[in-house]
Amino acid sequence: MDIKEENGVKYFFDNGEAATDIEVAPEVEELMLKYSLQMPKSKKSFPNVKKLIIEKDVLDIKIPNTLFPNVREVVSHTETFLSGKYLLKKDGFTYLKNVFCPDKDDAIVLSQIYAIDARAFAGCECVNLERTENIIIMSCWAFDDSGFLKQPFKNGVKMAGSILVDVDYDADEVILPDEENAIVKMANNVDLTKIKKFVIHNAESLKKQNFPKNLVFNAGNKNVYYKLIQELTHHKDVFGYADVENLEIQSSEYTIIDGIIYTSDLKTVIAGCPNLDKVVIPEGVTIIEEEAFEDCMLTSLKLPDSLTALRQAAFMDCEQLRTVELGSGVNKICHDAFAGCKSLESIIIPPQVEGIEDYAFSCSGLKSVELNSGLRYIENNAFFGTPMTDIVLPEGVQLSGRPFGADLTHITAVSADENLISAVMERPVALYQKCNRAFVLKADFAGKTAYLPKLIKSSQTEDFIVKATQFFCSAQTEHCDFWQFAYSTKCQENTALLEYLNSDSEDAKKYLKKNSCRIIARLIGEEDEELAVKFLKTGLVSKITLKKLLTTTEEKSMVSIKSYILEQLNNSDTSKENFYI
Repeated sequence: MDIKEENGVKYFFDNGEAATDIEVAPEVEELMLKYSLQMPKSKKSFPNVKKLIIEKDVLDIKIPNTLFPNVREVVSHTETFLSGKYLLKKDGFTYLKNVFCPDKDDAIVLSQIYAIDARAFAGCECVNLERTENIIIMSCWAFDDSGFLKQPFKNGVKMAGSILVDVDYDADEVILPDEENAIVKMANNVDLTKIKKFVIHNAESLKKQNFPKNLVFNAGNKNVYYKLIQELTHHKDVFGYADVENLEIQSSEYTIIDGIIYTSDLKTVIAGCPNLDKVVIPEGVTIIEEEAFEDCMLTSLKLPDSLTALRQAAFMDCEQLRTVELGSGVNKICHDAFAGCKSLESIIIPPQVEGIEDYAFSCSGLKSVELNSGLRYIENNAFFGTPMTDIVLPEGVQLSGRPFGADLTHITAVSADENLISAVMERPVALYQKCNRAFVLKADFAGKTAYLPKLIKSSQTEDFIVKATQFFCSAQTEHCDFWQFAYSTKCQENTALLEYLNSDSEDAKKYLKKNSCRIIARLIGEEDEELAVKFLKTGLVSKITLKKLLTTTEEKSMVSIKSYILEQLNNSDTSKENFYI
């Protein structure tokens, strides 16, 4: 062991740069610490030291408060530590490492301190802690062996200023102190889930915590922002389950009826408890706040005629929601209102609804939607990510962006314009690489029918929109062979086939006949029996190709296709005997 002695101080080193032991002469009141010091479990004490001076080469100090119990000033000559009353280390945050042992009646002031290290208060009998509002990190052992833990429980808690340091888990009721605007912080060792009944006065005290099963929020006459109420009701534990099973709100602003939180005048719904199954909002309610029922377990929903405002994301991610009755008062479906409602397969939009906003039903389970005559606009991505294949647009409705999902295959509208044509085209191909659809849309616009490729070559987008608009909006009757604008070969082939069946386009016929071998082989390979049969019925597939494909249809058990192949061959000049060779 190496020993270094300077200015009445002996440092002991055990094969390292940091001292593992120290001896201080009684006459030393100002200790100039020259080296890093590692003595976390030392039983020594040097009470005569009043001032600690940290020299520039010191990188780390781990000591108990009792080593220098009477230090009241720290002077630092290194960026690693800060000068002040306590031992403070700068490491991203300002860490409180030691308070030493202030007099019992002194106040420990932690302004601008963000983290508390293990045993920072150990051996300290002082129980007056102030200015803890900036603290964000606390060691589980920060208050071990301190006066804060030695004090008796009061209403089931032990407090260090505004920090909850211990809980009486056997108490029938635990009540946090009710101080003006007090936000209680929780020491890391406190487990709220074990509390039988927890009473709080400030909802912000529970941020980033797992909650107890039984929670009472006693707000009294305080003004409480409704978002804080939602955080209490919608909070989930680390496994995604709702923490609170029984929530009681004592407030002049809010009331709970059947698991739904209202404003005291019963005009506005703030939140619904996550475990609610069926919800019937009573008449008289005019507003459902944003995110009120987000991620709840609802299966059915009925809204009153008195409701005029259904705000954004009100029922977002209610994955069990199957039925919705909107009532006669809502005039728009706000963005994300029913987004992510995967079990919602159909809905009727009442006549008074004038608009459906961005992402209103995105990624829901909608397969059918009934749009009524009062609808005036549908915004971008309103039905994006839904399995809906067919939609009928009321007259006069305006579309912005691209409201529909990739699965849409049939759309009907009384009239057509450039905006409508653009709205049914799809986004970049990269977004749909995993989709098996060929992106062909049957468009019944202004009394005309055409099959349109939804994915267009970027260089031809403007030309496509112009020609499609001309076709639907003018007296022009001949077909425009829209298949030629398709981005991919697959989309082009399928569009050409459907277009030919619809209009007898001579250009489409030539294209199909030229590529018949490739087309029918692909359709059979994709097991698209419906489209394959339609292609076979055209008579454009050669007998040689048909013979080659017979084995494949047998292997895949594609009975319909096989029967049509046999029918085509039997109607030819080739005999059955020659066919089976």
